[in-house]
Amino acid sequence: QPHARLSFAVNRATLFGGAEEVTADKVLRMLVGVIRGSTFENQVLSFEGRWRLPTDALLPATVYLEWGADDGAGALDEMPAQVAGVLFPALPGVPEVAAGAEYVRIADACCGHGPWYFNFTFPGNWARGSYPLGHPLGGEGWEAAGFARAELLDARLRLDARGFVRDRSDSSYETFRAGNLYSPTRTGRSTGVQGGASYRLRPYLELRARGRAEVGDAWSETALDAQLAVFF
Repeated sequence: QPHARLSFAVNRATLFGGAEEVTADKVLRMLVGVIRGSTFENQVLSFEGRWRLPTDALLPATVYLEWGADDGAGALDEMPAQVAGVLFPALPGVPEVAAGAEYVRIADACCGHGPWYFNFTFPGNWARGSYPLGHPLGGEGWEAAGFARAELLDARLRLDARGFVRDRSDSSYETFRAGNLYSPTRTGRSTGVQGGASYRLRPYLELRARGRAEVGDAWSETALDAQLAVFF
C-alpha cells in the first residue's frame, strides 16, 4: 500500500491433483512454481489495484481493476481477463446502502493458449454440476453490470441486487470445442437480474433466500432457493 488511498494485491490460486499421485515434493514444487510439463497442477494469477478517490466529503468512491490469466507464459498480455469497476460504499443520506458498476471482459483464445476455464492439465470444464467455478459469464465474452446492497436493522437484514447484460462468445468453439462454459447453446447477448436477502432470526439462526433470472436469444433461466443456516 504505497499510499493511504492506493493499494495493490497479487492473487494466485492452484488446482492440483487429478490422476497423478499427490506427494509432498510435488506440492512444495507447485508452491514455488517449478512444476512444468506435468498434469499435476494448473495455476491462475491476477494483479489487482484499488484507488479510493478523494471525494469522501461528497460521495465516497473506490475504483478498481483486476487483471488475470489462466496459466500459460504470455497469457497475461495476450489473452487476459479484466474486471474493472467503481464502488460507492455509502450513499449520501442512506449510508447503509452501497452501489456500484462493473465491467468484465474475458479474452478469446489466441497465441497458442487454450481458452479460459478449459485446461489441458485437467480435461473438462471448470464447473460443478450446472454451476461455473469461475465468473458466471462462463468464459469468453463480456458483462456490464450494476449492483447495490444494503445492511438494515443493525445489519440483521442484508439485501443485495444485481442487473447485468452479458455477451458470450463462441469464437474458439470450432477450434477447441470450448471457449465459454455455456457455448454454443447460450452464445450471444442476454440480460438478467439476481438478488438475495438474509435475515438473522437469532444469533445462531439465519434465513436466506436468493433468486435469479436471465433471458437470451431463444432461451431463459430462472432459479429460486431458500436456506436456513444454523451457526455453532
